[in-house]
Amino acid sequence: MRTHRLAVVGSIILVIGVAAGAIGARVFAPREARADDRPTTSTIYVGSQGLVFRTHDGHAIARLSSDSGGGVLELLDAAEQPRSRIRASGLEVVAPSPPRPPARLPPSIAPSPRVDLGF
Repeated sequence: MRTHRLAVVGSIILVIGVAAGAIGARVFAPREARADDRPTTSTIYVGSQGLVFRTHDGHAIARLSSDSGGGVLELLDAAEQPRSRIRASGLEVVAPSPPRPPARLPPSIAPSPRVDLGF
């Protein structure tokens, strides 16, 4: 009798476990992905000065703009000057600007042409 009662209790526990597993699978299992019929593309309008991308500290790193040929993406250097441009027609590398000439020191600070040889 004890064995029969144990088999019934075990069967009930087994049925409850299977039912709980089936319900859990329906609730927690990943669902089938379906594409929506309506378009979800967002639009960003770029102003006449372009759209500037900045780092968290505020330094400009890129600019998106347009010209008569289409879109232009400029990559900026540390001085926020364009170093390369990607146009709709192709890639353009911008030559670095020439270094600035050194400032002329006033005559009172300028080094003397005489060299002290130390004797």
